[in-house]
Amino acid sequence: MVLAPPDAGVRRQVVKTRYTVVLSMIAGAAAQAAERLSAWTDHPHRVAITEWDCLEQAEAFVKSKARTDLGPDRDKAIKTIRRYAVEAVN
Repeated sequence: MVLAPPDAGVRRQVVKTRYTVVLSMIAGAAAQAAERLSAWTDHPHRVAITEWDCLEQAEAFVKSKARTDLGPDRDKAIKTIRRYAVEAVN
């Protein structure tokens, strides 16, 4: 019996599903960590997740002039401790 490889649409859906699962796991872990940290301090903790079509788009956004120009205002408003980029793998 010969099995044909899945077409691009099926492969894309599988990658999208895996990507969603990984992001959900990261969000859950971050929320749990924030919960534990909030037990030690009175400061609110926030987690933000942004989805990009590819890693290059995320990198372009982080290095963009518009984002860089907002840096001083953003730094006054929020404190970013860690930033992660996760890329889906086939």
